[in-house]
Amino acid sequence: MDNFDPMGFWAAGLVDGEGCFAIGISRKGKYLHICFTFSIGLRIDDRPTLEKLQKTLGGIGRFYTHTSSKSPGVYFKVAKTDGLLLIIDFFEKYPLQSKKQGDFKIWAEAFRYYLTGRYKGFSPEHMFLEMEKRAQQLQDNRRYVKSATTA
Repeated sequence: MDNFDPMGFWAAGLVDGEGCFAIGISRKGKYLHICFTFSIGLRIDDRPTLEKLQKTLGGIGRFYTHTSSKSPGVYFKVAKTDGLLLIIDFFEKYPLQSKKQGDFKIWAEAFRYYLTGRYKGFSPEHMFLEMEKRAQQLQDNRRYVKSATTA
């Protein structure tokens, strides 16, 4: 496998288990807000693991900690456009292997549509409705479906 880094496969496995691809949508009066994020959260003592992930992804993203609970944690989050485009390229090169691959595909397609819509000048209302639909697809994909092998 030329041009593949074993750390890429490690990162894909970590994200398969713990990662999150999200579309945030809100409306306040006439203002619409749409945001895309990739994040992963672990216990605070696993921060070095998230730092290794950040390095594997090329140094993008930021860390956020929460210490108010019995189990303090740290989150790695990517929300800037250039970083999200790198996330898409990365997980197209190192595909996820779990059901989360479906989340990723819906999320990446929605993000590309969003960028195209901004460039082409789609109306805010159109974009809001389209992103609501895509966010619902993400929710539907995350539902547990009992299969014949788990029955």
